[in-house]
Amino acid sequence: EGMPTSVGFLWLNSADTYVDLWRRAGGEGMHSHWMSEGGALDAIFFAGPDSHTVLRQHTGLSGPPPLPPLWSLGYHQSHWNVRSEQQLLAIDDNADR
Repeated sequence: EGMPTSVGFLWLNSADTYVDLWRRAGGEGMHSHWMSEGGALDAIFFAGPDSHTVLRQHTGLSGPPPLPPLWSLGYHQSHWNVRSEQQLLAIDDNADR
């Protein structure tokens, strides 16, 4: 009791990195193997107690992600609901309103 239920781990290494995860025999817990091809290693652990706290700690270290540019948030029209050429032209005519 009193132990964190969520933990974050930041592995800072720009080299090729391989991570193997598997369940231990009997299904009790996980086992992992981490390997980077080279370079220096900085490893940072973020202790919970919950995922919100872990994310807040990570964001405090790295900063928040940048917002996407406004042009990338443009209007999206799915083609699955268009049944005819006439309907397509009507959608196109009204797209800029």
